[in-house]
Amino acid sequence: MAHAAATLARFHRLDWRRVLPDWEGPTPLSVELRRWDKVLRHAQDAGWLEIGLRVQAALLATEPEPRAIGLVHGDFQPGNLLYGDAGQLHGVIDWELASIGAQGLDLGWLMMMGDRGAWAPEWAPVTALPPATLLEAYRAAGGPVAEHVDWFQAFAAYRMASIACLNVKLHRTGRRPDPLWDRFAPAIPHLFRWAARRLENLPA
Repeated sequence: MAHAAATLARFHRLDWRRVLPDWEGPTPLSVELRRWDKVLRHAQDAGWLEIGLRVQAALLATEPEPRAIGLVHGDFQPGNLLYGDAGQLHGVIDWELASIGAQGLDLGWLMMMGDRGAWAPEWAPVTALPPATLLEAYRAAGGPVAEHVDWFQAFAAYRMASIACLNVKLHRTGRRPDPLWDRFAPAIPHLFRWAARRLENLPA
């Protein structure tokens, strides 16, 4: 996990204006946030939608002005990192959500994925490193995100819970059957509540 955080720092240091000059312009953070509103509204449980909208409002009210703008992977987490037997990183896959934008999105996602407190107990990640250690590894490797980390972690939990709302609907309506999402469904409110707690003391 520490190596993953250092690898993320390497991606974030990429000079995207030179390497990807004709790809796309930066996506404003407010646009990225509102993009997930459409996903959240697939929630079939009224309680999920209610708390999700409250978290969304809190995110909008405390939205920061990020300084670290550049390449964003979009789903930088252990499942998308390919390691060999000797522990050497061979590749990073699943770039379909990649963009130019606030790089705190990647860092917050990685930290949330590894934070046992963000998840309901039965879904807590198995990791030996707390999020603060991941942040230290990222910054020691030259990662440019230096602020608003709580906000980006809250956004990550809001996004994960919104995705789960959609996937539960797809399963229960038979459009994309996957019993895993029925088992995950009780964990959705936990993610939303954890996001809300991260935002409680942030300035509006």
